[in-house]
Amino acid sequence: MIPRAFIHVEGPDGCGKTTFVEALLAAADAPMIVGRCTRDDSLRRIRESSPRGDPELRRYLRAGAGAATVFAFPRQDANPVNFYDSRLMLEYSEAVILEGDNPAVRSNPHLADDVRSTMMDGIAQLRAAAPPRLVDYWAVSERFQGIERAGLVVVNLRDPAERPAAEQLLVDLARLRKDDPLFNDIVGLRGNRVPITAVVSNLADPRDGGRKKAVARVRRTIRTAVPLRNR
Repeated sequence: MIPRAFIHVEGPDGCGKTTFVEALLAAADAPMIVGRCTRDDSLRRIRESSPRGDPELRRYLRAGAGAATVFAFPRQDANPVNFYDSRLMLEYSEAVILEGDNPAVRSNPHLADDVRSTMMDGIAQLRAAAPPRLVDYWAVSERFQGIERAGLVVVNLRDPAERPAAEQLLVDLARLRKDDPLFNDIVGLRGNRVPITAVVSNLADPRDGGRKKAVARVRRTIRTAVPLRNR
């Protein structure tokens, strides 16, 4: 068995994910492979391809990836076994970077349907029993879904005028693990209180201090997950 570290890089389109992946590859001291992943519910099962003309794959390889692949998969077949048996995962590496959606996490639409059905039945009973009342509930906007599970958040700063908003986002992220109402509603029982490492960075600038801090954080994670070998 080969111990591997998994780094999942996700965020809105155009936020700088590929640029950050390039930074990680350039700073790597261990073999890395990269998968560019997209959920496509029009498919019947996971599909793996490595088109030579794909600009993103070419960027990964130029930056130092040992191999790079495009994964497309439907929600109903997000089976980790299919991912781990893929051609990409047969390549040797000590770290795997997944950019975009995550095909290594099993989803269960039937369970989700059951939960929704139970919730709707409960709501119907409450409505019949008493007048509705307003309840405060915290949630993450759809654009930033998943940020509550992150260990590292990089706010890509392209214009100095964006800094106040970026700094406020870092403050809000810190509250996710400290403020009980936010933690209970957003993170949930399976979450943890470990603070999110969050930085503001110009990812396009290799000299940027925030970018260096983020890359160093990932490298420490890889070293923790993968025993050091003589190189």
